[in-house]
Amino acid sequence: MEVETETEVEVEIDTEEIQVQLNRGKKRVRHEHKWKKNIRKKKRARGEEYVSTTGDIMHAKKFQPVECSCPLKCSSKIDCERQAVLNQKFYALGDWSLQNAFLYGQVKVSSIRHRYTKSAQSRRQQSKFYYLGNSNGEDVRVCKEFF
Repeated sequence: MEVETETEVEVEIDTEEIQVQLNRGKKRVRHEHKWKKNIRKKKRARGEEYVSTTGDIMHAKKFQPVECSCPLKCSSKIDCERQAVLNQKFYALGDWSLQNAFLYGQVKVSSIRHRYTKSAQSRRQQSKFYYLGNSNGEDVRVCKEFF
């Protein structure tokens, strides 16, 4: 009977040691909004000046109006002021995923209407049409360069 009591005592001591090891202390709280990498990402998405990972200073985005002379006459449909407003709204979103969603909302994908290639196998399966909102709130089709 004495042997059994000794083993029971050893088991109790082992569990107490495990409890002591588990209660080491409190983990630190992550402040991801203060990380340099995340600050850099947010500034880049907002179009602000930031320092790249290599230490280069990347200047803030500046609006440059697009003058297009394509058959769609994009410049006459959307004037310079509207271009500036669209540019400002895009960078005001401030998040890469929201900006991507905005762009995907402006691009319409449809199957190709005509095949101009004579080969039987063509890799192109769809056409993309780009739209921007004019001052009246209507979506106007523009060329890819203007987009």
